[in-house]
Amino acid sequence: MAITVTRKTSWFTGYLAIPLRLNKKYVRDIDNKETVILDLPTESSSLSINWIHLPKMMVQDGDQIMIRNSRLWISLDIFLIITIFPVFFWSLDNFSSRNDQMLRIVWSLLLLISTLVPRVNLVKTNAKNS
Repeated sequence: MAITVTRKTSWFTGYLAIPLRLNKKYVRDIDNKETVILDLPTESSSLSINWIHLPKMMVQDGDQIMIRNSRLWISLDIFLIITIFPVFFWSLDNFSSRNDQMLRIVWSLLLLISTLVPRVNLVKTNAKNS
């Protein structure tokens, strides 16, 4: 019993290896543009990626899984860059203290959200025919 996992991510998330977990137990890391075959410990197992086990997917023998970039994370990252952009061109002296506090709150929330949102998605590309 085995599954095939392929990782195709862009430069946004392609520079670090991603830890693969089956049933919440670490199996191995996968690099960008790499394909690995994982032996399943049970007939139906849970495949997850990071330490909070998100994203997660139930897999069975013969499944082919693709790891791709999360569009939500890319959008969030771009929005974070856009909100930081004005600071480089306008000094904070031009902002009132209230605006400065709001900016800090927004940046803090965006940074927190960007660390919790999974950066990749798991997609079944060719499930086993029943």
